[in-house]
Amino acid sequence: MAFLLEQGVPPDRVLLLTFTNKAAAGDDAPGDGLLGGDYPELWGGTFHSIGHALLRRHAERVGYRPDFTILDREDAHHLIKTVVAESRLT
Repeated sequence: MAFLLEQGVPPDRVLLLTFTNKAAAGDDAPGDGLLGGDYPELWGGTFHSIGHALLRRHAERVGYRPDFTILDREDAHHLIKTVVAESRLT
């Protein structure tokens, strides 16, 4: 990222994707502090957080409402159990 900025790439044209929240916060980034400044226009985060932001921003283009809900594994499991029980499929 530092190399790109040093080469003149505008910060708003850089997307930093990470696998963990810790890395997204810069806590374990190699060479942390190499940027020598704050770049609020630089967009970064975990794959999940960036995917969520993009989906939220463009929800209607893909057939969703902007206030859609994402279920975690536990919520999905509970929903499936409820639907099966109420439909008497067991």
